[in-house]
Amino acid sequence: MPDYYAPDEAGRLLLTHAARNRLKLAARELRRLTGLTLEDIAARSPVSKSQWQNYESLEAPDLIPPHVYLPWELELGQAPVTRALAAMNGLSVLTEGQSKRRAKLGELAAHAAREQGEALATLIDVALDGEISRNEAKQLDVEFADVERVAGEVRALASEIIAGKD
Repeated sequence: MPDYYAPDEAGRLLLTHAARNRLKLAARELRRLTGLTLEDIAARSPVSKSQWQNYESLEAPDLIPPHVYLPWELELGQAPVTRALAAMNGLSVLTEGQSKRRAKLGELAAHAAREQGEALATLIDVALDGEISRNEAKQLDVEFADVERVAGEVRALASEIIAGKD
């Protein structure tokens, strides 16, 4: 597996060209998949609209300070993306269990943004606990099958991104 990041002389984290491009592709594709606008992303994440635009642009810098947090749209839990995300946030590589929890967060957030926008914050809170049960889904007026379907779409998209497909 190729390296996705390395520290520079100052100890900052430098993403490789391939890792940066895959993350940009993930940003664009997941924004398209969820139907979110840049305004939606800025309202629901610590990243501003201008930061997100810069991140998606071809001119985005290689070096990203560890304190810059990425929106939940990119929290895919897939190994290469997770490693790059962890590096960008100044974190160590996530454990398998942590990756699964991050994946669930991304899946539920995508579902919420797409079909249950008003329940987004609640779903993310549930996802941060690691799982969503059928009872919890029912209480949130979310069809569990819809959550599973969208989760599958996100996983498939993540796999395509990692494989380098368009």
